[in-house]
Amino acid sequence: MGNVEDIRKVVQDFVAPDLKALEARLIALEKDVKVGFEQADRSSVERFANAEKLNQERFASLSEKLSSAEKIATIRHEVVMSALEMEKRIARLESARSKGEAQHA
Repeated sequence: MGNVEDIRKVVQDFVAPDLKALEARLIALEKDVKVGFEQADRSSVERFANAEKLNQERFASLSEKLSSAEKIATIRHEVVMSALEMEKRIARLESARSKGEAQHA
């Protein structure tokens, strides 16, 4: 049994400290990886929130511009329709005037 005890003693003296050191390094590495993932996650959430805010601002700006363009188009349509109506009135007046001059001649 002396050989088994000697081997156990060698394992405890040489392998066990190395295993403990490896375990400590593994724990530190896992902690670093966890912290890195948490930082990356926070960074991603912040970037997406900033992008969402920017997109909402751009959408609001575009919506406002479209609303203004619609108002301008409505006003221009009314002006064109009014001008067309005026041309029709002028044409009727000129037609009536021509007929009146023809009857007097």
